[in-house]
Amino acid sequence: MISTVLLNQDRVKAELQALRGKSTRNFVDDFAEFQKNHPGYVFHCRCHSNSIHGVTFWYSSKDLLIISSTYSALLACWVPGLMTYANGGSAEHYRLHFLVLFNSMADECEKHGREVNDELFGNVVDFSEAERVGFTQAFIMFWTNREDSRSQAELEDAAGALLKGCQQHYRSQVTRVKKINGVIDPAKADNFQSRALALLLVLDSTSSV
Repeated sequence: MISTVLLNQDRVKAELQALRGKSTRNFVDDFAEFQKNHPGYVFHCRCHSNSIHGVTFWYSSKDLLIISSTYSALLACWVPGLMTYANGGSAEHYRLHFLVLFNSMADECEKHGREVNDELFGNVVDFSEAERVGFTQAFIMFWTNREDSRSQAELEDAAGALLKGCQQHYRSQVTRVKKINGVIDPAKADNFQSRALALLLVLDSTSSV
């Protein structure tokens, strides 16, 4: 039986506010814990209890907004192609994100009679190992599902050839390393920075800085 005090709308609001004030978890955390405590009960889930350090957009420090964008010459700006909420930044989180991205891109190409090839998935990523691995795993799975004749090793090599590092992330890392005295002699910090940034101008492996 529901208490008659809850027939009062103001009392219901007060109870809800009190409940929310006590809550320090979110649904994804609770669901991940339920899955952990009841193995085999959930047959398939895309929520994983992994931690991540870095920029966050949500209440929990584990939660991320993964965005894949493309530059529009018509709009002269970057346009989000896929935004994924993830409760972690593991390779598996990125694999799921990129696999959805690849499948949706292929669907659009086929609708418009365009060829689906490797170059379609050329990508710029930061220096996260998890992101690189997730991209590679998604690429291999995408083409394997399409019964591509290449071996897994050949697909892995093809995925690596499509990846480029983000220049902005590279510059940020150079600046960060420059300030670490145990790694770079302070007297040589500026020289290190100039030489490291000059690598961005190298055209190929035979060019010299």
